[in-house]
Amino acid sequence: MSLLLYAIEKYSSAIRILATNPHDVRSRLRSASFDILSIGPDMVPDDEGVRDDIHWLYHQMTRLEPKYDGHDRVSATLSRIRKLTAARIAERVVIVHAKLESIYRAHHDCLTCPLDK
Repeated sequence: MSLLLYAIEKYSSAIRILATNPHDVRSRLRSASFDILSIGPDMVPDDEGVRDDIHWLYHQMTRLEPKYDGHDRVSATLSRIRKLTAARIAERVVIVHAKLESIYRAHHDCLTCPLDK
């Protein structure tokens, strides 16, 4: 369960960045990318399709090759996607976070209990 709590913490941080950073959604995703991409699909239980969601996020945020030296795949991708695509990625981050919390609560037989941190 400690990896699950770590994943929840990382996605909570990503949501905070997405909600409070004053820049364009693509820039906000770039700022949150470390937290989002630090959780691999194999780090969480295979419940509620969350592994597929995490895999989708990874693919969407790293799908393009860098055009310039010094760019990584995340920068290359996020600088070239549309705002609508970036908004869909941000929305999926919120969905993954909700699923992770639901999984945690289900494994603790408590639907309304606060997360132990």
